[in-house]
Amino acid sequence: MAHEPVHRTQDGAGTSVATRSRPDSTSSSPKASLRASLKGQPYARQLEALSPRGEAPHAAGGKADPSARTTPTPAPSSASTPEIATPELLAFVAEPHAIANYQPSTGIGLFDAEYDVANRQLVVTVRCAFRFQSGSQRRFPEADAADLAWDDASRAEWKKGYIETVSNKWSTQHSFRCSQPGLQTLAASVRVEVLEAEKDWHFRLDVTRIPKGAWSGSSVSTYQGSTTEQNFATLDSEDLKPSDKGGSEGQYGAVHEFGHMVGLGDEYGKDAEIAHATLVRDALGKQISRGDSDDVMSCANRVAPQHYVTFLEALKKSTGVEAWSIAE
Repeated sequence: MAHEPVHRTQDGAGTSVATRSRPDSTSSSPKASLRASLKGQPYARQLEALSPRGEAPHAAGGKADPSARTTPTPAPSSASTPEIATPELLAFVAEPHAIANYQPSTGIGLFDAEYDVANRQLVVTVRCAFRFQSGSQRRFPEADAADLAWDDASRAEWKKGYIETVSNKWSTQHSFRCSQPGLQTLAASVRVEVLEAEKDWHFRLDVTRIPKGAWSGSSVSTYQGSTTEQNFATLDSEDLKPSDKGGSEGQYGAVHEFGHMVGLGDEYGKDAEIAHATLVRDALGKQISRGDSDDVMSCANRVAPQHYVTFLEALKKSTGVEAWSIAE
């Protein structure tokens, strides 16, 4: 559960970002004709017709395919002033916005990111393979054998606790807004999802069973690049419980280590450069330095705006729009 430096080795290619061509507004294609027919319609109507996650596109005034899936319509930004889509927003809504196996510019971490237009949400997904290991009787000679072994029930309980704790602590802490002309109505909350996966996982979690109240070191190791099934985290059975690290509250080791899995470096200690310091300076205009604090990448659990900078970077890459910022 102690903090350990993140180990990185140089290996693999850089992050691959999918590119998409924008629809030509002057084209006579069915999609262009549909957009033209929707101009001046309420935004909810345009979104319903154009969203790739929603109903099959159909011309204004036409009937929807009753077998098609429907998508929840977001509430207008103002109750008194409904959104009217601009040509830029129409083009944006008509395309998917996702990036797979994204490693931030920090050279740490790996995750998927998708901007869900309909729900105004950035979905960050980390696929994890769980591996449970017995503890060492030599290291804990006073422990009973049962305290060092996993069974089906304890494995399932720990896995469930990890997914819930990490997702809850890292989701919906801050949001993003867009200032690009024509797209100013866009915003994004954050939903973090941890998915169990036996193939194409971003991280293998090696979880060692130790006695209750005992201590063991935890760490995350990543290779540079977008290759899956090569990064791993070393955790223990006590990482879902708060531990005194010098903050005003006990820190959850699993929550701290997840910060490394999404591209953040340690902030405790002194001297060494913080991996995400440049991103923080560019996004928030402030300099961060090492030291003990209640922040999640230091000594406690507070997820501050500075800890969303790798999500911000992924949002820009997945949407192809640079004019996003953290709404403080």
